[in-house]
Amino acid sequence: MIRFLPRPVVILVAILTLYSFSVQPPSSTYVAAVQVNQASDSDELNFSEYLTNPLSSRDMAVAQGLGGSVSIAEWLGPLAPIAISPFFGIALLAGISQFGSESLPFNQFISNNPILSNPATFWIFLVLTILTSLPRFTKVSKPAAQAIDQLETYSAIITIVLLRVLASSGEGVGAEEMGPVVMQAGIFAFSADVLMSIAAIINIIVINTIKFFFEVSVWLIPFPMVDAALEVANKSACAALMGVYAYNPTLATILNLLIFVACLIAFNWVKRRTTYLRTLLFDPIWTMISPSYGVPKGSLTVFPKQEIGPFKPKARLVMQQADEGWTLTQHRWFRTPRTIELSRDAGPMTITKGLIANRIQTGDGGELLFSRRHSSHLPELAEKLNLEVSVASPEPAFV
Repeated sequence: MIRFLPRPVVILVAILTLYSFSVQPPSSTYVAAVQVNQASDSDELNFSEYLTNPLSSRDMAVAQGLGGSVSIAEWLGPLAPIAISPFFGIALLAGISQFGSESLPFNQFISNNPILSNPATFWIFLVLTILTSLPRFTKVSKPAAQAIDQLETYSAIITIVLLRVLASSGEGVGAEEMGPVVMQAGIFAFSADVLMSIAAIINIIVINTIKFFFEVSVWLIPFPMVDAALEVANKSACAALMGVYAYNPTLATILNLLIFVACLIAFNWVKRRTTYLRTLLFDPIWTMISPSYGVPKGSLTVFPKQEIGPFKPKARLVMQQADEGWTLTQHRWFRTPRTIELSRDAGPMTITKGLIANRIQTGDGGELLFSRRHSSHLPELAEKLNLEVSVASPEPAFV
């Protein structure tokens, strides 16, 4: 699964892992001394008052939670709504922390987090939600919104991991009154945070990838109002799942795991097509921002329309010129690249310009699709890769 994680996310995981080994937990002698000091300082307390006026169940939960750690249910419960709508999910978490603390069950992850309890967090993510949601209501502006969808996902992942670190480090509201937080099992407590952060990253990426593919597929449907209806349904599902989490984190965790397993079944198939769609959407936009991005280099990112050798349809490949023809290479995490060679003996390669995606017709009848990144430099691209340019009219090469 780690090979599907984007590089920024892998770097974040590596930093968390190094952090877990750099922090030294307090010794057992120190913890025992703190407990003795706290016991000696409590002589002035009137314990009979506690017997006659017992704390409420919520007060007991708060008192226990201030010195405790985030439970698995409290951590995994909100991941599905955050994956469905990252910015909106974080805004809802901040709203629950600031406006629902008195009427909702105590939640260690939400109630003790200094970031979620900060009003600026709620308003910043609410504004980000509006800015990223409005373009999704129309088919004309939706490609721009989908192009930054991955950036939104990365931002939410970094935010949720920071929330986890702060919630489990005991820096929440009231932590000072409860004294130093005891880290159970020494360094293992920090290692557990890293493992739970990795689980959250995988959870969000898997669900968000399926969501992105579904949104782009709906964008292709030629009905003007379907995109607005989908965005409303998206936010409604996010709010409903977060509402379940606010009242019952355990039930929310069960729902999250069910959604995760369902998405995981189709993940490999969807991941290839999602990478393909992201490339089609992002490349033309980035070319307009930075024209030098569209200048051809010595290689080209292509996606086979049909299965070619060991490569499945829509797998991301790098095409380069070789002595006897062309090579197609698939780079893989922690494994050697997979490469095949296409011989010139099978016939010439021909580039055809498309309306959404360009294509390369191989000599044996296969097709390689690539984005419109180099559409303004097709003759130069053909020269670098020893290809021929077709003079036919643009075709809607997409699926």
